[in-house]
Amino acid sequence: MAQLHYDGQVRLFVPITSRALCPINVKHFPYDMQNCTFLVCFYFILKINKQNKK
Repeated sequence: MAQLHYDGQVRLFVPITSRALCPINVKHFPYDMQNCTFLVCFYFILKINKQNKK
């Protein structure tokens, strides 16, 4: 979905589904502790030139 604003600003909404797999160590069960780290980054540039016809 996108929103177009009167000043030319465009906001784009993109649904994303992701899955992360983490190694599990149960050596010290039931006192084990799991740590799963992941990083999500987005970089998006959209440029639209709109000209009205007279």
